[in-house]
Amino acid sequence: MSEFKDKTILITGSSRGIGAAITKYFLAAGANVHGISQSQKSKKKNYTHWKIDLSDFKSLENWFVKFFKEKSIDILINNAGIYPQQKLLHVTEEKWNETFTINVKSLFFLSQMVANNMKDRNGGVIINAASYAGLHPSIGSGVYAASKTAIISLTKSMAAEWAPYNIRVNSYSPGFILTDMTAAIYKKYGKKMLKDIALKRYGKPEEIAEIIGFFCSKKASYITGENIKITGGKFLVQNQESAYEKS
Repeated sequence: MSEFKDKTILITGSSRGIGAAITKYFLAAGANVHGISQSQKSKKKNYTHWKIDLSDFKSLENWFVKFFKEKSIDILINNAGIYPQQKLLHVTEEKWNETFTINVKSLFFLSQMVANNMKDRNGGVIINAASYAGLHPSIGSGVYAASKTAIISLTKSMAAEWAPYNIRVNSYSPGFILTDMTAAIYKKYGKKMLKDIALKRYGKPEEIAEIIGFFCSKKASYITGENIKITGGKFLVQNQESAYEKS
């Protein structure tokens, strides 16, 4: 983990759930972490918190130019996102715009800013939060799923166009991870959803952080444009429950 010592890492959605676990991981590795979120739970050594509205692109750009014009960003982790639960017949234009603005548009333009920072220096790594829903949608989260599918596609295009600048871009698609964001769904469907997961348990934010750490490391230096599923083996087969039956 020493390879991250003194590296500058920018993480969106850094205060809760997976984002908090990622922040903790890189701080433990000796990195200088800049976190963007709407709330800050605690102050930490080598951690700088920025309360920024990611949907306000002009303010985001002004902030970025002010604080990173003379600094090199080594790693960007686009973790922030919203998870609306609404069936398609009831989705409003406002909810559609909010979902795609936060989950896709802000991710793209922040990545563009960071990529321009990286290409003028020594390259870097960008990691985008997709979702298993972007590969296999669920009832009631169709707009969310569509936004995450867009991220998987954008990741490939970013990786291809920015490879000449030594910028690697990958995405990760978590399955059901126990966080504040998934608490309501867990309460409603928790036991029922386990039957489709091969490992018969839900994921932890710390497990996602470990995978992201690998993708940002030199061990993954020949990996770009990929989307990794982190699901515990969700929907590997149609009849997963049969594996647990006594023969």
